[in-house]
Amino acid sequence: MDFHLDTLLNLPNITVFTCYQKEGFNILQLELLNQRISCPYCGKETEEIHQTRPILVRDLSICGQSVYLKIPRRQIYCSHCQKYSTLFSLGAKFILICDSGSLKSLR
Repeated sequence: MDFHLDTLLNLPNITVFTCYQKEGFNILQLELLNQRISCPYCGKETEEIHQTRPILVRDLSICGQSVYLKIPRRQIYCSHCQKYSTLFSLGAKFILICDSGSLKSLR
């Protein structure tokens, strides 16, 4: 969307798709530029995404207003190891959402 917002966030392979304001806070809707995902269990790469649902993550405030990042959360099914994984990316790190709901960093 905007080169300045992409530069401000400084997240590789992520661009700001849109930005909007709601009742005293701002939401930056992000879009992932990489289509291939590596399975966190076996390491095989795949382009097959089972489903994508967004997750809201609070970021640092700008000019006294709260900022939320709307990040696409991808669920993949690996046909090699036959496991489901739910991932969302924050820069070079991928976060695995465990079955218990807790977060675990993969890289």
